[in-house]
Amino acid sequence: MPEEPQSPADPPLDDVPLDDIPMIAPGEAITTLEELRAHPSRKFRLRRGEAEIECFVASSEGEVRAWRNRCPHAGTPLDWTPNEFFEPDSGYLMCRTHGALFEADEGECVSGPCRGLALEPVPIQIGADGKIRLKG
Repeated sequence: MPEEPQSPADPPLDDVPLDDIPMIAPGEAITTLEELRAHPSRKFRLRRGEAEIECFVASSEGEVRAWRNRCPHAGTPLDWTPNEFFEPDSGYLMCRTHGALFEADEGECVSGPCRGLALEPVPIQIGADGKIRLKG
């Protein structure tokens, strides 16, 4: 029996095998500041009830934030290739579906069809050891 297609509001997590995207529990380290210096964004998953939610942590100009990997307009993942969220020329986060641009620090859409909407933040904390953990 063929699988039912998913609606845009509930897209597949991505074309990356789920095993390649770590599942993070509250209090667990997502990545480190050092790793983000080498690559400024990294995907992870978390559980919300029975659902698995794909998220990402991103570093821009010394600020580290985490967001749900879901465009507030199209409902699709943002990354245009796995773990690549930043538009190369501007430093904004960019939606791969329609090119909307989001501020990296507040997640607000500044250009595109979702102007005025914002990415869903994911609470994180940065420890003295440089580890970025999921708050819980």
